[in-house]
Amino acid sequence: MNNALFIMSIKEASDICKECGVLKNHLKSNADRKVRMTQINKFEDYKKFATELQMKGEYDILLDDDSLFQFEGNLNKEIEVNGKKEKYDYYKYLFVQSPNRRLTFNEYMDGIDRTDPDYNEELYREMFENDSVLGDNLFPFYVRYDVDMKGYKPNSHSYAHLHIGLKEGYRMPVSLILTPKAFVCMVLKLVYPSQWDERIVSVIKNREKYYNSLKSQCLGNKNPHWEDCEKDDLFIG
Repeated sequence: MNNALFIMSIKEASDICKECGVLKNHLKSNADRKVRMTQINKFEDYKKFATELQMKGEYDILLDDDSLFQFEGNLNKEIEVNGKKEKYDYYKYLFVQSPNRRLTFNEYMDGIDRTDPDYNEELYREMFENDSVLGDNLFPFYVRYDVDMKGYKPNSHSYAHLHIGLKEGYRMPVSLILTPKAFVCMVLKLVYPSQWDERIVSVIKNREKYYNSLKSQCLGNKNPHWEDCEKDDLFIG
């Protein structure tokens, strides 16, 4: 995947988010990434990390619930292997779900006596719709896709792999080099299934062709560091 295809795929990913009805903002972000995830020991650590990314604009795609995508690519990154300098392609894709969530109506009404003769359901419903009432999203979905030779070890730390969840050591090997568009579609389907089905799946004329197109873009970017012992293990591909 060359640089032009990488940038184009991010733009296509943004368009998919718009079609899905979840896009808030798209940045042409080439800024130096300064916010890095440190050790996440409690929810407040994650909340600080996610909020800082948003406030400093260190994202490429911002969704309307303030979840965000971030993409990094570095073609021909250099690393020293056995005393020799080796160049390879490096990618990092992030999905950081918002640490906030909108309260349900019943949560909003907690503490209100709905048996009171003066209780007006319609009035409270209207207030609820007009308020931006947020609570904590205590179980946020965090996923990171890495393509990196640093620490590469077959069956342990594959060149391309997914981190699902906040614990750093969990890695799922991936046999393909995903495009940003494929990564975004995967997340949208998992995290926003109703919008995905209603706005994307229900309107495309050929579902099979659509998914095959996404996969074929990745098949054109085969993992160059994929050994036979890794193929014998469980992996995404």
